[in-house]
Amino acid sequence: QAALPEPTVSEEASSVCVVAGQLLAKVSRESGLLTALTFAGEELLAAPLEPNFWRPVTDNDYGANLQKDMACWRHAGREAKLSRGPHIATQGPHSVTMEVDLAVGMGGAKLSLSYEVSHSGVRVAAKWQPPGSAGPTIALSGGVGYLFSKAANRHIDVEGKIVRARWKDQGDWQRITITAAGKAPGQPLCHGDSIALQAVTGKTEAELLVHGLVPVQDQPAQELPAGMTGLAVEAVGTPADKPAWKIVRSAGDGEVKPGDEVTFEALDSSGLQLCAADSGRAFAATPEQGGGHSVFCIEVKGQSAPARVGFKGTLIAGFEDVEWFGRGPHESYLDRYASARVGYFKGSILDQTFMYVRPQENGNKLDT
Repeated sequence: QAALPEPTVSEEASSVCVVAGQLLAKVSRESGLLTALTFAGEELLAAPLEPNFWRPVTDNDYGANLQKDMACWRHAGREAKLSRGPHIATQGPHSVTMEVDLAVGMGGAKLSLSYEVSHSGVRVAAKWQPPGSAGPTIALSGGVGYLFSKAANRHIDVEGKIVRARWKDQGDWQRITITAAGKAPGQPLCHGDSIALQAVTGKTEAELLVHGLVPVQDQPAQELPAGMTGLAVEAVGTPADKPAWKIVRSAGDGEVKPGDEVTFEALDSSGLQLCAADSGRAFAATPEQGGGHSVFCIEVKGQSAPARVGFKGTLIAGFEDVEWFGRGPHESYLDRYASARVGYFKGSILDQTFMYVRPQENGNKLDT
């Protein structure tokens, strides 16, 4: 049998190309993604092989509000930015390996990819580096924050619809989701953004109930210290992501960072600001009424982990069948696989999809 020729590398303006026998692979200089995979002159990819950090949400996800908490990852793969490469890491008689680094999201996460190209195909390996252990460097729309009142020395907390400031703590009651109008989840919060402050107010069998923190018109705040007046603030705003406040940095223009001092000004031109009193009450008042209790230190929790770390791609028309060795013939999961025996199976891709009443993850094959 004749020896196979060594793979060759060529540099193009837009990509790095590797030819191994009848196989041609191209990695984009702009995106770092595998954009072409040609075998015997036929292109197999209809779209680049793209990192993916999302999956269809399940009923269990809705019950934990993960469809919102993880929303920042939905398009993170598509929006990842090339930070290094592509460059040739190794080149030998049988294969060539290209490497790239991608910056993912605004929280400092990184995905390192390697493409090992040989006569038999392209082996893609990935190394995921979550945001740094030092914590987030900026506050993100759709992210979780804790609002610490410097004057009251306590955090805002929400129990049901009641908004108070009872303890210095970062528990579930103090967990506030901050969403900026006109910004996708994962984009930086900035001085002057119109925002919604959202909190979990209850739950049903199917989902968590979420409402926005808003001033309640014509309802005076109760149990305020002498000399303070204002309106009650309750978690009753609907829809929950409807902006009710403007976030204002004491330092002025720029991105909101952990530890920044901020105030939350009502968007209704009333001049009211979110305040927290020493008595443990949250209320909305003008600067004169609030007695200097409107300044908060914003403490930020890092992004939730992505739903998954993987890839998605689109093949050209003609690939309608699939075969596998593992559990089958129907779908199976870590918590639902006893009826799926181990064996060799094949079928059409369409048959691997189950039409649930509410679209969600399906077609998984465990132990494949």
